[in-house]
Amino acid sequence: MGDSAKHDETSDAGGIGSAVASAAPAWRSSLLRLAARLDSASDAEAHGIAAAAYSMFPARTLMVRAREASAPVSGATSWWRAPRTAIDVGTSAVEAGVVPGNDHSHQRARLREAAESTARWRRAAAREIRAELGVPTASAGESHVPLSGAAFTVLLELLAATFGAAGFGATGERPQPGSAGETALDLRVHVADAPEASVTLRAAEGELCLEGLMIWATGYAERSHG
Repeated sequence: MGDSAKHDETSDAGGIGSAVASAAPAWRSSLLRLAARLDSASDAEAHGIAAAAYSMFPARTLMVRAREASAPVSGATSWWRAPRTAIDVGTSAVEAGVVPGNDHSHQRARLREAAESTARWRRAAAREIRAELGVPTASAGESHVPLSGAAFTVLLELLAATFGAAGFGATGERPQPGSAGETALDLRVHVADAPEASVTLRAAEGELCLEGLMIWATGYAERSHG
């Protein structure tokens, strides 16, 4: 449980050094927002957004082609020396011999639907976690927390980040309280040292038993460790 976290947007721990942060959910949210802006932007705006997002300016190209079919331009010919293509401003791409790009609107729609579906089940899982762990588990004795498969998956992601932030397994000393959360889910998971406690998380996929811990969940903005 001392592995580096891979699924947390931000994490913190009281009384310890640097927090462990995970990039995957943060990248997912950022890329979805970027994709939505690019999808709704005009051509000119899309070029500007892409340049700002990726720190790369759009390519500047010069269309060239042979003046006559009998005199093709060699692939080794520099575009600087190749004959330029004279195209009227009103000439369409098809008339100019330019093959239009493939229509990827259906692929974009499927990707958008898949992303929205993932976001929906993750939000539902976060609500379930807050409902089941709205109060800290027992400070002594056993606690059993039943979860759906989706909630179990999301909770494991955040627990991995929380354990890293709290210093579990890093030293021989007892760890400090810590937490990790994901802003898109409005969820933060907290852990605290409780030597006499035991927490068992149960789902159809399996069980996870945590010895010597208390855990609870709050909204993302709540950073108190109780």
